[in-house]
Amino acid sequence: MPKTAAAGARPKPPTKGERTRSEILKAATRLFAAKGYDATGVRQIGEAVGVNPALINLYFGSKGDLFREVASQALAGAELRQGSVDQLGEQWARFTVQGVSARQARLKASNQSLQLLIRSAASPVAAATVRRAIGEQIVDPIASRLSGDRTQERAALIATYLLGFSLMQRVIGVDALAKGDHETLIRHLAEAVQNCVDDR
Repeated sequence: MPKTAAAGARPKPPTKGERTRSEILKAATRLFAAKGYDATGVRQIGEAVGVNPALINLYFGSKGDLFREVASQALAGAELRQGSVDQLGEQWARFTVQGVSARQARLKASNQSLQLLIRSAASPVAAATVRRAIGEQIVDPIASRLSGDRTQERAALIATYLLGFSLMQRVIGVDALAKGDHETLIRHLAEAVQNCVDDR
């Protein structure tokens, strides 16, 4: 009989190749968010990680392929697939307003994702990739939770509420949002989002 892993066994540590790939993704995310797609080269990413740029092409194929994976990971929202439909407005609003601030690492990653959105707008190649990632990672998961007519349009509007709030609060730093009462902000954002969920 084939051997099975013992219950509670520790997962295998990542291989050197897996660690290198992960470090490349982290460095690429940081640089794309800080400098934009066009101003970031494979050589710069390689230097940030301390690897030959040819290794990046080996792992990812091209700068465009690397950016696609960065955008997909940066915009992934597992929380969009969870929760009761009648509470989605509250859940998504609460996560948007205060959820990411619970852990500094998540807040930093969230801010990098927002910077990635801003920087990508200047590049037609990057903007097209980010639009596709937003559709696949945010709009489509939201639409899958909705019923009724025009689910894609309502999902895109919900994504606009959530991403727009995050941008104004954490990147631009609008005082009323950055320093406002969380419960008040959550209540108003939740109502707007739930109206879209319920198609009201």
